[in-house]
Amino acid sequence: MENQVASATTVVAVYTRHAPECPKRTDRYWKRCKCRKALCIREEGKIRRVSAKARSLEQAERLAQTERERRDPVRRKLQEIEK
Repeated sequence: MENQVASATTVVAVYTRHAPECPKRTDRYWKRCKCRKALCIREEGKIRRVSAKARSLEQAERLAQTERERRDPVRRKLQEIEK
């Protein structure tokens, strides 16, 4: 008998919503332009797209890291223990 663990993978990724006048609009993986950034959050088999409310990749990545930390089970447990 094997214990099966359900995969609880959460992915938070930054993507760019290119404007029609952006010179890099044909390159879907280009993120360094000043177009709007958004987060794609995949968890529990569902996909959510949330605006990063930023045009800077660095700001969007900081927001993504915050979202990843909020969903980290180890960090959650540590906060629970502290309380």
